Amino acid sequence: MRFHRRAGSPVGPVSRPCQALFLGHVSSSVLAWLSFRNYSFNDDADLFVFISGYTSALVFGRRTIEGGFISGTTRLLMRVWQIYAAHVLLFVFYLSAVHFLSNSVNAHHFVDRFNVTSLLNAPVETSTAYCSGTSR
Repeated sequence: MRFHRRAGSPVGPVSRPCQALFLGHVSSSVLAWLSFRNYSFNDDADLFVFISGYTSALVFGRRTIEGGFISGTTRLLMRVWQIYAAHVLLFVFYLSAVHFLSNSVNAHHFVDRFNVTSLLNAPVETSTAYCSGTSR
């Protein structure tokens, strides 16, 4: 999928939704008053997850009808795996970046500030405690 800038447009079509999401999360912005969190029980993230799920149901539902249950389920599980792997890699990158920055600039308070101290000090114990529900 390719995105092209329209003539005379200062920003591309991809960055406009990102700017709207950013402005909606800045509390001093006028646009923050137009977000769902002020008028309902959910916020913009809930709506985003709902729309993403609905879109996935449309896409993979059609593929399941056209190619059969096994084909549709296989494609869906492959997509779930891709998203899961992307989240794990992004989390590992986040931990690495926090650890690298805290050591390179000799500011060890970064680890505390980003709330990853226990995970970097004892990763296995922290992960198993979190998964078993015994974490604080």
